[in-house]
Amino acid sequence: LNVVREKVSPNFTSQDLEFLILLGNQITMSLESSSMGESVKSLKFLEAIIDHIPNPVFIKDRKHRWIVLNPAITELLGYPRERMLGKSDYDFFSKEQADFFWKKDEEMFRSGKVIDIPEEPITDCKGKLHFLHTKKAPLRDSSGRIAHLVGIIEDISKLKHTQRELIKKEKIARERARLLNDLRTLYQKNQVLNRACKAIRDSELFE
Repeated sequence: LNVVREKVSPNFTSQDLEFLILLGNQITMSLESSSMGESVKSLKFLEAIIDHIPNPVFIKDRKHRWIVLNPAITELLGYPRERMLGKSDYDFFSKEQADFFWKKDEEMFRSGKVIDIPEEPITDCKGKLHFLHTKKAPLRDSSGRIAHLVGIIEDISKLKHTQRELIKKEKIARERARLLNDLRTLYQKNQVLNRACKAIRDSELFE
C-alpha cells in the first residue's frame, strides 16, 4: 500500500485511507483489550507509522479530542503537538470553523461511513487561511462500536490559488475580447459614417 510516499507527491488515495482504517481498528482493539503498558505501546506504534505519512493525519476520540497528530498536521497549523493533544477544534479555531469541523465529525460518528469533504477553510496559528480536502473515517473497537475517528488531509491551497488566477486571467481575456469587439464595431460604424459624409460632399445637394 502506498502510504509512505515521497513528499513531492503528498496526494492521498483510497488505499491510503483503507490502510489507516485497518491499522487504526487493530490498534483500537488492542488498546481495549491490553494492559496499560501494552496500550501505551500500541498507541506509540500507531503514532510511529502515522508520523511517516507526508499528509496531515489525526485521530480523535468520541469527545472530539485529538489523541494522535502527526508532524505534517502540526507543521500545517503551526501549533506544537503537545499543546493540541487532548484539546478540540474550539481551543484553536474560530467558532465558525470549529462548528463545521464538529458537525462533520458528528456526521461520521452517526453514519459510520467515510466522510469526504472536498473543501474546507482553516486558519493556522499565524492567521493564514488554508483550504483543505479532508476525509474522515471511523475506527471501531472489537464490538464494532465506533471508538475513534481518523482523518487525513490534503492542503489544496495552492490549487485554489491557481484556480483563482486562471479565473482572473479568463475574465481579463473575456473583457479584452469584448473591448476589441466594441472597438472593431465602432471602427466599422465610423467607416460607414465617413463614406456617407464623402457621398454627401461629392453630391450636388449643397452646391
